[in-house]
Amino acid sequence: MSSFPAADSPSDSQKLVPFNVAKDRVKNELAGAVRDLGSSGEESENLSSLVRKLRALFPELMQLRGDQDATVELRDRQIHELSPYLLGTNTLIGGSAPEYEGSGPEPLENPLDEVARRMWEISVTEQTIERYKAQEQAFRDEILASVSAEHLPMVRWALSQA
Repeated sequence: MSSFPAADSPSDSQKLVPFNVAKDRVKNELAGAVRDLGSSGEESENLSSLVRKLRALFPELMQLRGDQDATVELRDRQIHELSPYLLGTNTLIGGSAPEYEGSGPEPLENPLDEVARRMWEISVTEQTIERYKAQEQAFRDEILASVSAEHLPMVRWALSQA
C-alpha cells in the first residue's frame, strides 16, 4: 500500500462531487431546453440559452470544473515554485527558496529533499486533476446518455461551452 493517501484509492474520484440529479428530470429538462431552441434556422442564435440551462441544471458539473481549474492553478504555482530548486538559484539567497513567504511548509535544508517533496506534491496534485477529469467525463457521459440522438450534437456542444 502506498504511503501517499491521495494515490491510494481509485474510488476517491467518486467522493469528489456527488452527482445527485434524477435521470428522468434531466431527460425531461434537456428535451425541453432543446425544444425551446426552435427551428434549425434559429438554433445558432439561441444556443446560449441551452448553455445557460445546462449550467443551471448541473451545478455539480460547474462546481467540478471550478475545482479542477483551481487545482490546475495550484499545480502551475507548484511548478513555478519548484523552478529555483531545479535551476540551483535557491542557494543564492542564504539557502532558502526565494518564493518562501511563510505560507507553506518551510523548505527543507537539503535541496534534493526539497525537490523530492515538491515533486511529490505536484504528483498528488496531478492525480487530483486526473480524478476531476474522469469524474467530469462520467458526468458528461451520463448527461449525453439521457439525450435523444437528434439532439446529441447540440447538447455536446453546449456542454463544451457551459
